[in-house]
Amino acid sequence: MLHFHLTQKLANATGSDLALAPEDLGALDAWYVNRVKVHGFGAFLIFTQRDSLFSVLLDAPPRQPFFRSASRLKDRLKHLAGRNLYADSPAFTTCKTNSKSILGCMNDFAFILKFEVHRQYDAHRPVDLGMIEDLINNMPITPLGSDYASERFEQLVAEQVG
Repeated sequence: MLHFHLTQKLANATGSDLALAPEDLGALDAWYVNRVKVHGFGAFLIFTQRDSLFSVLLDAPPRQPFFRSASRLKDRLKHLAGRNLYADSPAFTTCKTNSKSILGCMNDFAFILKFEVHRQYDAHRPVDLGMIEDLINNMPITPLGSDYASERFEQLVAEQVG
């Protein structure tokens, strides 16, 4: 089952109840979620996997229930991984965030997202979330020992799914 660690602000915005996260989460089951507003462009969701810091960016339509975003994340991960990682877990839970390290990384990702959205707009190009996602996932990340999130996520999927 997927467990989404939501920031309190996101929980309030989506009307989600937050429970404490279980201790024995599977490696691919824990995702942190942050909602980032970019002035003039709306809001975006950053989903960051707990162990690899791999991130998926989605637009966040106003007042959209969180379960729709969770379903869109599953579809996006199916596309990225080339297989359905969560076929046996249709449900999900929302829980409190419990890692300052991951939240710190997500704040850095939010800054990159805002900067790149404005940079692309200033260059008269449409906003390309896929390009920004690639940028975030293919840069050295200090908590990973300067490894790349994309490589860590691929290793994690190979270990967990086979």
